[in-house]
Amino acid sequence: MRRRTYRAHGRINPYMSSPCHIEVILSEKEEVVAKPTDEVGKVKKESKKKQRRILARGEY
Repeated sequence: MRRRTYRAHGRINPYMSSPCHIEVILSEKEEVVAKPTDEVGKVKKESKKKQRRILARGEY
């Protein structure tokens, strides 16, 4: 059976005598990812200002 609920500001909503509510709880499985073994040498980035200074001195 459907009835109506009268709410504030003129809103009218349907009212179910037997409402249904489903709650679903999800979770992710943890997957362990191995780190790569090969070491890649980190290249230190120089600022453009410092690069210009080095080039001006002739140290490259």
